[in-house]
Amino acid sequence: MSLKLLSYNIRYGGAGRESQLADVIRGADPDLVVLQEASDPRVVERLSEETGLKTWAAQRGRSIAYLSRVAVKRHEWHRPRGSRRHFMEIELEGSDLVVFGIHLSAVHSFWTERPICAAQIFSPVSAESRSTTRGSVASCKTTRSGSASLMTAASGASRPDPPYRTL
Repeated sequence: MSLKLLSYNIRYGGAGRESQLADVIRGADPDLVVLQEASDPRVVERLSEETGLKTWAAQRGRSIAYLSRVAVKRHEWHRPRGSRRHFMEIELEGSDLVVFGIHLSAVHSFWTERPICAAQIFSPVSAESRSTTRGSVASCKTTRSGSASLMTAASGASRPDPPYRTL
């Protein structure tokens, strides 16, 4: 399975800018979009409608959400002790690929959240995903708000190291 993944920080929940955000997403034509600062589920629902990415999940107060054109077997938010924010684990249907969406603090994340998130992701996260590092894509990279990174990942990768480019 090959997957075109878009990681997109929509800044401050994205309210009032849904059309512009949808334009960026449609232009990238991704299979899966992981959104950061997506704190308003109504915005994510509208993005789903405007982009045709029918499968989505978001929760008020959690900064990570997703939109997908591929079937999602399950998703789950995790909040490691010591981290300010949740991260999201997304397991795709019919694949051993697991995607992790992370939104780290821009300040001092190298010393605080980044090692905590990395330790949590690369250890068994849940009973259903004991071998999450095989075929996983994870990014602990802190990006500036409003940026989008497009990645391609293939199931069965030996380590999560996909190429990416900033849009």
